Amino acid sequence: MAQTTANYSFNIAEGTDVVNLLTQCYPNFTSLDTILKGIDDSAITVASETKSGTVHQLVRSNTNRNVIRFSATSNFTLGDTFTVDGTPVTATTIAGTALQTGDFVINSNVLAILNGALLTVLVGGSAVTPDAEDVPYDNSVSGLTATDVQAAIDEVNGAAVKAQGVELTASLTAGATSVTFTDAAITATSKLMLFFDDVFIPFTGVTAGVGTVTYTFDALAANATATLWIVD
Repeated sequence: MAQTTANYSFNIAEGTDVVNLLTQCYPNFTSLDTILKGIDDSAITVASETKSGTVHQLVRSNTNRNVIRFSATSNFTLGDTFTVDGTPVTATTIAGTALQTGDFVINSNVLAILNGALLTVLVGGSAVTPDAEDVPYDNSVSGLTATDVQAAIDEVNGAAVKAQGVELTASLTAGATSVTFTDAAITATSKLMLFFDDVFIPFTGVTAGVGTVTYTFDALAANATATLWIVD
């Protein structure tokens, strides 16, 4: 018996063949078992997804399958990590880049492929461009107090402005609607910035004179320290 199938080479018996089950038929079942196992392992398995802190925990219903589908119970945020069946993995997009804030959100149906310790999450990457305030900032070297990029930019900008000018301060009580600063450094061409408790405050009117300036603003809700920076 020399006939076999075209795709998987199963043995085929012809009308005049003497068939030996042990050597001619049983190998077909062995091959079929291997083929079916491969198909099963490459199929999609459903996984549950829960989030603890910043860790998305995936638990597969079939741990032999590496193509994973899950319904998200939480939003993805830049810096989040993953575990699969309790084991930490490295997650990337199909482009090999880090997942970004908003790449999947609650109730999204998400596909991912596990290859060893690498989890490829089938999203485009950068589905939502994160705001600067959503991007973490490591302040261990700079000594800034900011922990996100937007706050770091604002803090550096404020420090740069303050480093260039003259500082004047005044204590204001709740309900105040104006503040006057007097200093010889104030001129008609001075560049002036007003802060309340280090927060820049837009003003509604300015009365300027040589050596003095008055700011008017909405009534304060609480006591505050007003700081005027004269930047020239």
